[in-house]
Amino acid sequence: MGIIKTKINMKIKSLLFFTVLCFLFACTPKDNGSTTTSINDSKASNSEEKPKAVELSFENTRWKSTDDPKSVIEVKNGKWNSLYDGEILSIGDYTFEKKSDGSLLTIDENGEVYKYNIIKHTETELQMAMMGGRGNTLSYEKY
Repeated sequence: MGIIKTKINMKIKSLLFFTVLCFLFACTPKDNGSTTTSINDSKASNSEEKPKAVELSFENTRWKSTDDPKSVIEVKNGKWNSLYDGEILSIGDYTFEKKSDGSLLTIDENGEVYKYNIIKHTETELQMAMMGGRGNTLSYEKY
């Protein structure tokens, strides 16, 4: 009978220990770098603007296709250059517009105008789809 009572006491003590431990971790305050907050401080922090996203540009960049490494886009001096295996295929002027429904890239190659929806444009990735095209996503990585 003493062994059963000891086992029950151990289970109760273990359960109590884990309950207290969970309570302590749940009630631990997060360190925000300040121990006191005044009303003026909280108003100031609420009125601070969120950092703005970095405006990315195409100018002076090179992009290599993730599907065909020989296909490269080089953007410099306001021109959009399409290359394949090191040879220039086309050169055109380009404009980049941010719209409420996404970003639009327009390339004018001697009167032949191509429009692309920008799906993704980060510091290292570019994904776009030609408007009115086959719906393919063209994916590039910066290099």
